[in-house]
Amino acid sequence: MSHKARRHSRSQKTKEWAPRSPDLTVCDFYLFGRVKSLVYAHPRPQTLDELKEKIREVMRSLDPTEIRAAFQSMRLRAHACLSVQGNHFKKRDIPHF
Repeated sequence: MSHKARRHSRSQKTKEWAPRSPDLTVCDFYLFGRVKSLVYAHPRPQTLDELKEKIREVMRSLDPTEIRAAFQSMRLRAHACLSVQGNHFKKRDIPHF
């Protein structure tokens, strides 16, 4: 499934792209992987209740500086996406990477 969105340009062409692109979504490119790696570190949760508690612990322990850096990275990715008018871009196209 894709979404259509208007580009902000003189031609006002529409462009299709996948919903919630992982290149632009902080939860996809940072949070889920980070939380998963910490939750499943030794000792691994053995029950659903342990899993839930470990997720809560990990979420409370995340460093605010690290979260801010992830959001800054997302902003840089968004700017890179805009600079190529919504087309594919590579990591080297993102400023400060």
